[in-house]
Amino acid sequence: LQANGGTNIEGALDEAFRLDSDAERLPMVIFLTDGLPSVGEENPEALAAQAERTRDNARVFAFGVGFDVNTYLLDRLSDAGRGATQYVRPGEDVEEAVGQMVQKVRHPVLADLEIADGPVQFTEVYPERLPDLFAGEELVVFGRYRARRRDARGELAISGRRNNRSERYAAATVFPEHANANDFIPQLWASRKIGYLSQSIRLNGPDEELIEEIRETALKYGLLSEYTAYLVQEPTEVAMGEGRGGRLTAFDAVAAPATASGAVAVNAAEQSRARREAKSKGELEEVDRDMLGRAHGPNARHVAGRLFHEVDGLWTDMMHTDSLEIVEIAPFSDAYFKVLERIPELTEYITEFGEVLVAGNTMSIKFADGGEDSVSPLRLSRLEEGFRGK
Repeated sequence: LQANGGTNIEGALDEAFRLDSDAERLPMVIFLTDGLPSVGEENPEALAAQAERTRDNARVFAFGVGFDVNTYLLDRLSDAGRGATQYVRPGEDVEEAVGQMVQKVRHPVLADLEIADGPVQFTEVYPERLPDLFAGEELVVFGRYRARRRDARGELAISGRRNNRSERYAAATVFPEHANANDFIPQLWASRKIGYLSQSIRLNGPDEELIEEIRETALKYGLLSEYTAYLVQEPTEVAMGEGRGGRLTAFDAVAAPATASGAVAVNAAEQSRARREAKSKGELEEVDRDMLGRAHGPNARHVAGRLFHEVDGLWTDMMHTDSLEIVEIAPFSDAYFKVLERIPELTEYITEFGEVLVAGNTMSIKFADGGEDSVSPLRLSRLEEGFRGK
């Protein structure tokens, strides 16, 4: 085979969807491209609409190779086709990426999966439309629920299709009124929500209500997003917004890409996918690290809802400004343990960084050599008041 001429995406999709499949089988289309449409239909919206009309029951798994691809088109195709899109950046192995996908989808277990029944009312469930389930795969679903009574108990059922027949599976479940031990779950749910809202904006165009919803969700749950990002300047010139106490500050410094192709668009699409598919706190932290690395370089880290920047060995909270008083505490001194006991939320930052400056309401606390060794009860109360704003 020789590659010459243009990129005929319309012809490729027509040929793939033309083929029939037995009713007992789940038809799948793997679509790979390294270019923009230049032969036949070139309008991404028309191509996506045409594919939706002709795909019948086929699942569509799309691969965009390189940066010269239309992310809008690929994501529209896989979203309508109940599949997924994967982007292979320059230098990455396309054979490995396709091989992993093929290995994953070799043995379908349940198609057209749905939550059939449960003892509670579910809202804001992500994924919004459950994907097909394949052998060896773990499907994790996050959502909110309303219970008619405390600690609702009952049977939760899921339904699907296998070998052209309907299947239903049920299990006894408990939905507690409160579950404080699982405090990581709300953040994962919020990450999924942000991912789906971001995808909706990318596919359907900017919507101020959705953008504001992304901002509010990210700020409330201490997450990074395309619309809640720090504007990193010189260490002493940090842009500030309203509110502190571990929350991100909203800026329009980072926004969704205006175009559907190029490195920025591909990175945004991949970050949106990673948000939608995050299953654990570790995966969520990996998404944040990737966003921080691309936006601010290796000397920035996101910990417990705050962004820190390393300057001369000291990790500095980007919420700190010159207007805040700095109180220095010597590590492992009597003052150190008393401050952590009085303000336990600081423990996570000192554990992560060692020497660190954390911004509070009217006062920042710096843990570093040369700081105070002891504090009186009155001094401790004032530290708490200045940090928390009580």
